[in-house]
Amino acid sequence: MEIPLTDILSNTNNFAKTHLIRSGANGELYKAELDHFDSKKFLSFEKKNEGELPKKRSIVAIKRILNKEGEKRFHAEIEMLSNCKHPNIVSLLGFCEEDGHMILVYEHASNGSLDDYLGSTCNLTNLTWVQRIKICIDVARGLNYLHQKVDVELRMILFYIKSGNILLGENWEAKIAGFGLSKIHPEDQQLNALYTKEIAGIHVYLENETNIYSFGVVLFEVLSGRLANDPIYTIENSQGIGPIARRRFNEATVKDMIDPRLMEEIHGNFTTLNRGTNEDSMDAFLKIAYQCLTETPTHRLTPEVIVRKLEEALYIQENIKDHLKFSFEDIKEARPTTGEVLLQLKQALESQEDYEIWEPRLPNDYKEIIEMSNSREIYLTEKKKALYDILSNGILLQEGKTLLTLCDNGERNEMISAKTFSYINPSLHRWCSIPESRFQVVAEMLDILNLKIKINTRMQFLSPNVIYGVYLVFKFCDPRKISSKPLFSEVIELLPQQVFRINCKIENQMLSRDIEYVCYLVFKISKKCHGLHCPVKVRDLLHWSDEEAEILYFRTPRPWNLHDTNQAPKQRADGWMEVKAWKLNLNHEFKDDHFHVNLRLISYEGTMSGLIVCGLEFRPM
Repeated sequence: MEIPLTDILSNTNNFAKTHLIRSGANGELYKAELDHFDSKKFLSFEKKNEGELPKKRSIVAIKRILNKEGEKRFHAEIEMLSNCKHPNIVSLLGFCEEDGHMILVYEHASNGSLDDYLGSTCNLTNLTWVQRIKICIDVARGLNYLHQKVDVELRMILFYIKSGNILLGENWEAKIAGFGLSKIHPEDQQLNALYTKEIAGIHVYLENETNIYSFGVVLFEVLSGRLANDPIYTIENSQGIGPIARRRFNEATVKDMIDPRLMEEIHGNFTTLNRGTNEDSMDAFLKIAYQCLTETPTHRLTPEVIVRKLEEALYIQENIKDHLKFSFEDIKEARPTTGEVLLQLKQALESQEDYEIWEPRLPNDYKEIIEMSNSREIYLTEKKKALYDILSNGILLQEGKTLLTLCDNGERNEMISAKTFSYINPSLHRWCSIPESRFQVVAEMLDILNLKIKINTRMQFLSPNVIYGVYLVFKFCDPRKISSKPLFSEVIELLPQQVFRINCKIENQMLSRDIEYVCYLVFKISKKCHGLHCPVKVRDLLHWSDEEAEILYFRTPRPWNLHDTNQAPKQRADGWMEVKAWKLNLNHEFKDDHFHVNLRLISYEGTMSGLIVCGLEFRPM
């Protein structure tokens, strides 16, 4: 991901003003066409042109940091965005840290940022209500990803939601930016982040609920078409739009804040939403925005709920386009709401589909099948589509000893429980429950070399004139836990050498045939060792033409150096480290009743001095 400084200087004409988008006290933002790493394509680490990564050329945004105070946040943003991959999170395409320069390269947002369209009289673009909801949904999805998918440590570092950090792509898709570094603003422009905290000179959010409050502020900015620190709000309350919106919602005057471009004047003193905006959709949006601003943080909505509710508001808007409501209370009370009409239409459609579409897809004897289940009273009250889904997912019959499943083509599959088997020696098995099984109990065999099982059953639910296969469904027990006791009495510590070779053989009774194994190198690093940071290539010398080399690390690399094909070390319970070195299948691999291992490890840079090797461990995949 590191981009040479010469490439950046060449494509920006040495940071010429013709490429400058904006500048501020912290740095400058440029636009240029640049070659950069293409993260969407994947190539294996070792190809004929070794070390050559896939690239593409496109228009990018180049942020140049000009003050030393930004160095810590510069590295924080690289680490943050290297771990965040989501369509609604701005992508970091590369960085440069040469000759004192600190430069970040992002995907370019051709439509600027959201704050460019709020409170601007010179911007002729008027975002429609549908566009505004979709932008908010995109931001909510990105926020939900950050809260659910990213480690807590990363979520606590340097990100906050405000309209200036919401970028808009070519198709008006929204992406969250502003990780680790504040957006570059003109020196005479005041930040509209009135709802952020400042710690050590860096704006941060410490809790999820604070991000939700900030997102609620953005929702009201989108609704009103004004920035949070617009003078119309700061004159009334120095904290801006947040507390004002909350108070007006409680006073039922919040609709006075709606963007005039979403309204139209009728009958002199009465105002109503224009024909492009649905009032029920607007009401749903207002309720969501208010619930994000509640004074008690724990009462605020979660990002997941916000996404779902905003999607509902969009659904209402897009499906009731021609619906127009006046603000007369008597008319409003005399007719059902759009939501009620929509619900009634949906119920009528579902009822019609239930009998015309789903009932013919059920088997003719479905009632007799339901009667054999333990929950027949519940099943017989279900709609036909629900019954079809139940049968498709499988229904337990005959006191939970038979699982019947209906296939898409109408054919049936039947699974019988191990409870119906006959066991010649009952002491060789025991009953246990596992969450993966639909049956209440399964049989754990204590001696797989002496099963002695008889199966005598009658398949009464299968489809006639169909050829069936019979399968035994099983799984291996959980792998053994790693002991905390020392493994071996002696280990080896490598002297300075770039190549380390492992040549050994394993007796055939130690491993099982036809099972794919993973080979782990168990090791430690000497306390005196300060190297072993570079990747190490592992080559199977017995299968040189069939297998590609593995790439492993003895120390955990930085996130941007770790690819899917590379292996990182992991800590074991016994105090040692382990790293995946090889995988193998023992089918037809034994020679002279032994399995032969011949591996060669080559250090890319430096030696492997200080590596303490305990041995190899083979575990089934």
